[in-house]
Amino acid sequence: MTDPGEPLDDQVRRAQDRLDILDGLVRALEDPHALLDLLLRTDDAEAARQTLQNEFGLTEIQAMAALDLQFRRVPARELQKIIADRDEVAAVVAQLTSAQPGGS
Repeated sequence: MTDPGEPLDDQVRRAQDRLDILDGLVRALEDPHALLDLLLRTDDAEAARQTLQNEFGLTEIQAMAALDLQFRRVPARELQKIIADRDEVAAVVAQLTSAQPGGS
């Protein structure tokens, strides 16, 4: 996930960005029926993105990631994989953050 040659601040930022996206995907997939209903009742991708942001509390980037999901990623087993990935990235963020000067 991280490139040892990459500056630590860049590694932390990339890992935090990935964690943010995974957090949004988990929130969107916790209720796949609501997600599908939202997609079916909106007129276009922009309306779906805005509705995801409003109803699911997602950021624009998180909403776009949710819209980019393929339906094969919706089953419970795939959600568990996304959660495991999120937890792994969170651990990397914590490790990288603690390695930064002034990190705890």
